[in-house]
Amino acid sequence: LSQAPAPAGPSFDSAPARVVGAVLPSGNTRIAVTVPSSGKVALFDGAGRLLQEFDQIPKPIGLGVGNQKVYVGSAAHGSVQVFNLQAQPQGALGGGNGEFERPTAIAVSPLDGRIYVVDAGRQEIRVFDPATLQEVARLGDGVLTQPADVAVAANGTIYTADLVRGVVDRFDGAGSHVGTFTAFGSRPGETVRPTGLGFDAQGRVYVVDAFLDHVGVYDANGGFQTTVGAFGTGPGLMRNPLDVWVNPATGTILVTDNGDFELEVFPAIP
Repeated sequence: LSQAPAPAGPSFDSAPARVVGAVLPSGNTRIAVTVPSSGKVALFDGAGRLLQEFDQIPKPIGLGVGNQKVYVGSAAHGSVQVFNLQAQPQGALGGGNGEFERPTAIAVSPLDGRIYVVDAGRQEIRVFDPATLQEVARLGDGVLTQPADVAVAANGTIYTADLVRGVVDRFDGAGSHVGTFTAFGSRPGETVRPTGLGFDAQGRVYVVDAFLDHVGVYDANGGFQTTVGAFGTGPGLMRNPLDVWVNPATGTILVTDNGDFELEVFPAIP
């Protein structure tokens, strides 16, 4: 079963990378998208209208939101810069420039606000304290080979996408590996090149597969339910999708489509 697309989302002048969002206390939605080759981080409202762009950030790749902050990873500077939701600078993680080799993905724990950063250059996931912005732990040593994304569920379970092994792993809140969430392969429910992770308000897990050009949807126990999207050009079709965010208020699914320079929008899954 594949979902039909919703109205088209915004398009970009080059390939978008990461997408995150937040529903503010006012009920308004803010959506941020990185466009690495253009040096842009664009901020949209819930209707897809461009509100503003962050100050030019060289090769912005990783992106996370939480603690009423936006975290942007720069591949050029090797840094994760911190902004408020009005795009005003609030500092940087760790030592700033040179702290990371390639900060490709960022997640914020909904439980304690800890910030998880995928450093693809060092093939590890590093954990930072939200108050001090300093490193407090590392995750996945001996398990992960080439992490691509990290996400933290409402119960504190940590999910990671591994490009070389082609699977999604799970870790408990203490960082202990508790098993794989998907199996490698191209059959329904399997993954080949997982690049993006997300959750909906029901606790379902969304896994972007850049090789299979769709988003797999699973229950919290790993039971496969459906796919969203398919290969191609046009509404609801994707070429090399990378990341996903699900609006917790509406269930609307947003996917960055690298091949078509678009943000694909899909309706909520019942």
